[in-house]
This record gives sequence, structure tokens and C-alpha cells, in this order.
Amino acid sequence: MEKIKEIINNITPTDYIFVFLTIIGFILTFVFYRKSIKNRKPLYAVRSTNLIKNAVGGINDLDISYLGSKVENLSIARVALWNSGSETINYDDVAKSNPMKVKCVNGSNFLAFEIIHKSNESNGFNIVPVVNPDDPGKHLQNELEIKFDYFDKNEGIIIQFSHTGDSGDNIKITGDIKGFGSVRKIGDPIANRIPSISDYFKKIKRRSRIKILGIFLIITPFFVLVTEFIPKSGLETPVFIKYILFLIMTLMYWTLAASILKRRLPSGFDIFDDEIKPYSEEG
Repeated sequence: MEKIKEIINNITPTDYIFVFLTIIGFILTFVFYRKSIKNRKPLYAVRSTNLIKNAVGGINDLDISYLGSKVENLSIARVALWNSGSETINYDDVAKSNPMKVKCVNGSNFLAFEIIHKSNESNGFNIVPVVNPDDPGKHLQNELEIKFDYFDKNEGIIIQFSHTGDSGDNIKITGDIKGFGSVRKIGDPIANRIPSISDYFKKIKRRSRIKILGIFLIITPFFVLVTEFIPKSGLETPVFIKYILFLIMTLMYWTLAASILKRRLPSGFDIFDDEIKPYSEEG
């Protein structure tokens, strides 16, 4: 115990600075490592405003139809699609067996559609009706294929639809991207979750993980001993211990703040949150 007291009492301000800079170095290494990771991450978000609900039969002698077909529900929706990852998504990255499509589900259909925002005209986005496999002369009313050349980080489109569903839950984007998986919707836990240290830890080689874990287990008892021993001995807690605790709390609060302040959609997608109006009023 006397030896430990002597070591603690001999710690100089230079030692505190060294420990502080070392911790900052680890933090910066983690940040730059995260930024260096290349990944494709297509995400989408949906907004829908219901204009007419359960109209058929609601009022005597009133029929609402579209191209000769009665419409019970009528909604206007916007779908934003963008690449949240750092690696370019090319059309060749889309699985041929499961191409990227926007679909109306639960028995609802699309009535009209248009692209109202493009981040970059060079992306070559286009919405194409899907041929009905049972009747090649017609198109499916509840599926549209999304075609493009490529889109980089934070590039994408916003599509506006009129559809016969009564909410945004009737619209979804499907499709698989090589190296990523299915296109994910904002609001899904797996799409919104902030990457944790364990996510990056799993990417490290097994042998390196064992070494890091071993070093951690060696160092941890020292901090436990210091925090337990110093208060009982009447000594003041070393400054570097306070620094470490301060940094841990700071990182926790910064992570929370980042999750709150992080943009829901990329810059330039402001029209997505604007008031939804019928097509004739959009200009």
C-alpha cells in the first residue's frame, strides 16, 4: 500500500497531460476509423396526408372515381430515398432478383406519381411502371420500379404519389443492395440505431480483440483500487482520474446530443417536410 501511495503522490502535472492526450488520441482514432468505413446505406422516409376516407357509400348519390374506377380512399404521399452511406450506390449494386421498387400494400393502388426533388440530375433517377406478369399488355397498379445510374452520399430523390391507401403505412420501398441488404425505412430500429463501440469491436480480428480485452482487464483493477483506496486514506483523488470520469460523462452526453441533433434527412430535402398539397397547387 505504501508503494502505491508513493506512486500516486509522485504523479506530476506532465503525467496528467500525457494521460489526457492519450485518451484524446484514442477518441480521435475511433472517430477517424468510423469516417474511413465505406458502406452503402439506402434509406427512405414516408409522409402521407389522407384527403378522402371511406367516401363510397358515405353520402347518398355521391361517387368519387379515378379513370372510371370508384375511389374509397384518397391520399397524397411523399417518399424520400437517399444514400446515407459513404460509398456510391450504382445500379449494378441492385440485386436483379429483387430490384428496387416502391409498392402500395394492403390492397391499395397508385393513382399518379411524379419526382418532385432530385439532389443531382446526373443520378439519372426514373420511376417506371411494372409490367403485369399475368397480362403483359398492362401495368401493375401497386408497384413502380426505381431506376437510376448511381447516387452518392446524401443524394437521392423525393417522389410524390396519390394513392388509395389511408396512411403512409400503405407505402414501402423494397429491394436488396449488394453489401447492405434490404432498403430500410427511417423509424425501423435497425436503420436508426447509432453504431455502438461493440459494432466496431466486432470488425476487429479475433486475435486483436483478445489483446484489447486482456489490456482492459489488466488496467481495470488499477482504477478500481485507486477509487476505493484514495477516499479511505484521506488523500485527494488524482486529477487524471477526474479527467477520465469527465471524459466518460462527456462522451455519453455528446452521443445523446448527436442522436437528437442529427439530421433526419439530408440537406436539401426540405420540401419533404413542407405542407402536402394536391398536384395542381404544387405548380
